[in-house]
Amino acid sequence: MQAELTRLQRQVGITFVYVTHDQEEAMAMSDRIAVMHDGRLLQVGTPEEIYDRPTSRRVMEFIGSANAFEGRLAGASLDGIADVEVEGVGRLRGLVEGSLAGGARAAVLVRPERIRVDARATAGAAHAIAGTLEKVAHLGFVTHCSVRLPSGHPVLAFRLHDVEGGGAEAGREGDRVFLSWREADARVFAADAA
Repeated sequence: MQAELTRLQRQVGITFVYVTHDQEEAMAMSDRIAVMHDGRLLQVGTPEEIYDRPTSRRVMEFIGSANAFEGRLAGASLDGIADVEVEGVGRLRGLVEGSLAGGARAAVLVRPERIRVDARATAGAAHAIAGTLEKVAHLGFVTHCSVRLPSGHPVLAFRLHDVEGGGAEAGREGDRVFLSWREADARVFAADAA
């Protein structure tokens, strides 16, 4: 039905306004998406913009999955990277969205597919957070890895199975693993913006 509606819209050449709560459907069918909450327009953009460059925590958590680490803003650099001190985890860095004052409550959000799970810390990684691999769920083209940090914080990471070796063994349940991601793959928002 999605493909047929898209084909019909292109054939007829008119604008469709399609209202849905299904995020995947919106991403698959739309040239532009408007994300709304409580009657307020939060962001308008292409599916890529909405997913890769959300302008608010609510948009990032609504479209796709995200791991959230809450703490206090330790500082922001001129290049738009912020440092957030997360109790029991340490200092995490990510692209800051909006303006936050030093010491403000902040949250670092990272999508599960952006997180690497390795048996040892990755050299040169912005983060190397140790945890315990609690659950490995093989779902065909993707593996879901549930990791518990020593602080008790749960983290979900996705490993895509591809020809480049991305589907390599994630490890066994109970193994000590290290999580890492690029600073550019994390977003920092005000903690109370959920």
